Amino acid sequence: MNEQFQFGNKICEGWVESHLRLITLKIERDTFGMLQCRPYPTEHIDSSRWCPHCLFFLSSSLESSSECLKRIKTFVCSVDGRVVSQISNQHGMIKPISNAGPNRADLQRDDELKKVRSFFFICVLRLSVCSSNAPSNMTFIMKFLVKARLYGSKEAEMRREEVTKQLNQIVKNWLKQLTYQQGYNNRMVEQANATTFTIGSQQLGVHGPGADIDALCVGPSYVNREEDFFIILHDILAEREEVSELQPIPNAHVPVMKFKFNGISVDLLYASISVLVVPEDLDISNISVLYNVDEPTVWSLNCYRVADQILRLVPDVENFRITLRCIKLWAKTRGVYSNVIGFLGGISWALLVARVCQLYPNASPSMLVTRFFRVYSQWRWPNPVMSCSIVDDKLGFTVWDPCKNCNDRTPQMPIITPVYPSMNSSYNVSKSTLRVMNEQFQFGNRICEKIDLNKANWSALFEPYQFFESYKNFLKVDIVAMDADDLRIWKGWVESRLRLMTLKDTYGMLQCHPYPTEYIDSSRRCPHCLFFLGLRRNQGVKVEEGQQFDLRATMKEFKYCVNMYMFWRPGYRQPRISQPSTPQIFGKGFSGKECSGGSLKRRLKIKMAFEGSSSSELSSACSKSKVKRKMFSEEDSMQSSVESCAAINPNMSNMMECSVDGSVVSQISNQHGAAKPISSAGPNRADLQRDVELKKFLAKAGLYGSKEEEMRREEVPRQLNQIVKNWVKQLTYQRGYNNEMVEQANAIIFTIGSQRLGVNGPGADIDTLCVGPSYVNREEDFFIILHDILAEREEVSELQPIRNAHDLDISNVSVLYNVDECTARSLNACRVADQILGLVPNVKNFRITLGCIKLWAKTRGVYSNVIGFLGGISWALLVARACQLFPNASPSMLVTRFFRVYSQWCWPNPVMLCSIAYDKLGFTVWDPYMNYNDRTHQMPIITPAYPSVNSSYNVSKSTLQVMNEQFQFGNKICEEIDLNKANWSALFQPYQFFESYKNFLKVDIVAMDADDLRIWKGWVESRLRIMILKIERDTYGMLQCHPYPTEYIDSSRRSPHCLFFLGLRRKQGVNVEEGQQFDLQATMEEFKDCVNMYMSWRPGMEIYISHVLRKQIPSFVFPKGYRQPRPSRPSTPQISEKGFSEKECSGGSLERSLKIKMAFEGSSSSELSSACSKSKVK
Repeated sequence: MNEQFQFGNKICEGWVESHLRLITLKIERDTFGMLQCRPYPTEHIDSSRWCPHCLFFLSSSLESSSECLKRIKTFVCSVDGRVVSQISNQHGMIKPISNAGPNRADLQRDDELKKVRSFFFICVLRLSVCSSNAPSNMTFIMKFLVKARLYGSKEAEMRREEVTKQLNQIVKNWLKQLTYQQGYNNRMVEQANATTFTIGSQQLGVHGPGADIDALCVGPSYVNREEDFFIILHDILAEREEVSELQPIPNAHVPVMKFKFNGISVDLLYASISVLVVPEDLDISNISVLYNVDEPTVWSLNCYRVADQILRLVPDVENFRITLRCIKLWAKTRGVYSNVIGFLGGISWALLVARVCQLYPNASPSMLVTRFFRVYSQWRWPNPVMSCSIVDDKLGFTVWDPCKNCNDRTPQMPIITPVYPSMNSSYNVSKSTLRVMNEQFQFGNRICEKIDLNKANWSALFEPYQFFESYKNFLKVDIVAMDADDLRIWKGWVESRLRLMTLKDTYGMLQCHPYPTEYIDSSRRCPHCLFFLGLRRNQGVKVEEGQQFDLRATMKEFKYCVNMYMFWRPGYRQPRISQPSTPQIFGKGFSGKECSGGSLKRRLKIKMAFEGSSSSELSSACSKSKVKRKMFSEEDSMQSSVESCAAINPNMSNMMECSVDGSVVSQISNQHGAAKPISSAGPNRADLQRDVELKKFLAKAGLYGSKEEEMRREEVPRQLNQIVKNWVKQLTYQRGYNNEMVEQANAIIFTIGSQRLGVNGPGADIDTLCVGPSYVNREEDFFIILHDILAEREEVSELQPIRNAHDLDISNVSVLYNVDECTARSLNACRVADQILGLVPNVKNFRITLGCIKLWAKTRGVYSNVIGFLGGISWALLVARACQLFPNASPSMLVTRFFRVYSQWCWPNPVMLCSIAYDKLGFTVWDPYMNYNDRTHQMPIITPAYPSVNSSYNVSKSTLQVMNEQFQFGNKICEEIDLNKANWSALFQPYQFFESYKNFLKVDIVAMDADDLRIWKGWVESRLRIMILKIERDTYGMLQCHPYPTEYIDSSRRSPHCLFFLGLRRKQGVNVEEGQQFDLQATMEEFKDCVNMYMSWRPGMEIYISHVLRKQIPSFVFPKGYRQPRPSRPSTPQISEKGFSEKECSGGSLERSLKIKMAFEGSSSSELSSACSKSKVK
């Protein structure tokens, strides 16, 4: 034990010694630098003491440590002749900025505020007594605060208390009724109880006249929120005469029921805690109420717990309340009080004020107001505002922690709640709204400095913000509904989405300021409201003269966000987003055309004029700014005319016929997909002729298999079906089931994928799904027993089980009950194909078009889901969406429209064949608003069956760029085909990969034998997309990486191997500095680590990565076995080829550094020669 004591002493000694420097820092801080402390590094031991110990000494240069500490304890603060003892209690995490109390001027201002408050109450109560000795310079402030109605009358307070009492009685009766209906005994019914607590501003004591009543209803565990609260209690409230405008919001972040009770707005929350009887004196602040509850319940309970904790943490509650009233009034008048659209809500402003009260514990209200603006005008966001340290009680709830949670690192203005689980109350703040609030903090600080110098009065601080005078350009959001009730619901949804508009990209050059006030045009009859957003270039950002910001994609994204409202009803018209066209008010920086949320056919462009430009330059710039209409083809004008006619006469759309070039096609009445078709026009004579040519070309290209091959493909599923039936019967017998059960035991084989869609070609795989009973599992019965049965058969070869793969999809919803996610994804492979065939208007045309597009994708090198392009199901979904948009089109028309649509598609807008269904079976559904990972997808293509997922989750920025280039290529060829300037063979020309790039990465995959190579190659190929993501990350998106899906084999090498190539080039439109290098050494090391994590690795499995130039590409990769002559180009080929090092990077050691130097395109030959002569491989 003595040895262990000595060991523990050494550890403790080292820890304490390492923290001695903190003593010196704290002494210097607490003595205001008047006492200097010097630690002596030698340790000493007292031989008279038996216990293990050591001593360190610190000397002071002025006084002894005991005298210093004695002096600090008796230290007092003297301010303007008044003496205030230093407080011993510390409020918050750190010591106060100042313990100084109010001086004479502060006390004078406090007296003025108190007189203002007394004067206000006298005016409200209509009494005849008035303060005659009020200072003359405060008369205007008194009038201002009375006009602002900062405090409510006694009658209003009595009405609010009466509403709370009635509401409390209603929920008590509701709970007793539920307890009786659920079969509890009479004693339990008598004891049944629910308690209502006031929360929010009323709990803090800062509510004003007309403020909402925020209430929290706490009930027992057997009363749930979904049915008992939002259905039964909702119906009870709906039957009462006092209740109006009842609106349940069950899917909010904090589920709430909104209504008016006797004209007073009420927001009622519900929390079900894990007790059978709720005591009348329940203490919600106790952590025990959070045991065994869900997250919405925690958020509801925390609404009360946070306010209660704030009142406990502030040094003076009355001063806190006065200051908070003042700050809330200021925030509302300056237009920064709205949590919904991206500013701060009531709880966030309360936390900011509480922190200032902690920093100045002895300050009076007038001092706190000035210190508030002084502190936050200098605050360095995103440093968090915390009233106390964060506590993790380990109940399983997520606590705000940027070190552990990646999402907590992104907030712009973190304001942390002081109770467990601590969270950020200002998560809605964006860069634009934070910039607006910083400007307002600066404004408030300037006014308060003038007030301190008696150069301004309090009314100057509360001057309303001149929003429309502060901006020259605006966006107007017009929200319309059928009636007032629908407008209230629809407006709330659209308003909550406005903050998403401010987050869209203009690379930080455009600032968007949403104004929280809504407006109504009295001259319009239909129910509506208007919101405005101010636009201007960001201060400090250089904008080129004549630079335009294309917001078309932003408006489309916003339209998509709004259209995902789950409770949409007919009459909820999509918001119309436009630029106000009044030049006298809104300036000349924008075009005045309107962009409808329904079609967005007009292009919204913003042209920012330089501040300080001459009037002639501005007028010239404005005269050149035009709204460019997106010309989709003659079909757009036809569709718009159809829509306009249908708007005039609704019955006309069902009988209307479209005549194109003499051929008459009846317009379909059924709508395919989530939106109306772009065009219902059928094929004309030229289209029918191109159909014949296209079918001939596809047959000549070998797209269709022979009859003998089809018979062979049908025979394989039959034999496989018989094998799995015998396998299941064998398992049933071995498990001990009776003979009748063994006879009835069965398993079924379904064909899925391309064969189920009817687009399989010669040599295509047969994708099948085996569906078996519940007692047959996947891990042992399928991957072991069935694997051994197949391995013994002569017909079976290259047997490879892949246990950890990720399938895509599911079948009929009833088969999803009580199954795991792997089973659900396997079943979905069957249902997605069936759903696609059910959603397209013409299955035959869909199959022909899909076969054509798949052939094109393979020849152009963009058919591979594994390495980051699209797989078969994704191409099928894209083609199906094109068929829905052009329901009467023939195959040749669909091919050309396919490229026309997707060459102009604004990704990441998702492609969806139908609306997303939520069957609440517990599976994760693609939802970018609920799931953070779904927001990062580059090219979302959503499967139409529950649970809907993104089938193109592997797509990266680089591969999306490659596919966009190929869509542009296909569209250009199809335009020439429509003009008879090209034939179909031009569309299917193989992509010249090795002629398109100058620099490549070669991935050499080696194994001991062919079986190992097949397994190892599949693993490495699936990891190549990760290399692309890492290259994009490490080069900050400046380097584009193009993986080519074709594998190559060098016949001169004996060892089993295969090669993959990745093309490298700088991203188009990105400025790269002369001589800039990209060091990929760390990227390759990360990729090596990723590959080496393969669980089935065997000796001999190796990977080698090297950089090669175009002239070093081996000849066996070319189709004819030799390099074809390349046409000459303007740039010198020798120059850019010197930009890479030619050293090889082994996957085993990566000892040599791989650096990439990109030369500027368009540079002069002398500049390029000079740059290349300076390039070195470090």
